[in-house]
Amino acid sequence: MPCRIEFHTYGFDWHPDRIRWWMLHPITADTVVLWDYRGERGIPQHPSKYRMNFWHTNNWSVETNPNSLEKPIKRFELEVDWMGYRPF
Repeated sequence: MPCRIEFHTYGFDWHPDRIRWWMLHPITADTVVLWDYRGERGIPQHPSKYRMNFWHTNNWSVETNPNSLEKPIKRFELEVDWMGYRPF
């Protein structure tokens, strides 16, 4: 079966009190919020490195959703077309 390639736009907004991860809906271009982190550990206020990863684990969930352990139904690969940074 041929592989269907789709490209999506993901991003995050880094504020002093929260980090909001989002994606653009591939059809409507609406912003879909994936995670709006306002955790107790705080948000780093110093320059940081930009890293990107794509992974899954069966024993570690996101802080705000303890049921987020479901593994993907099929194998995924990540291909990056571009990355950018734009300060507020």
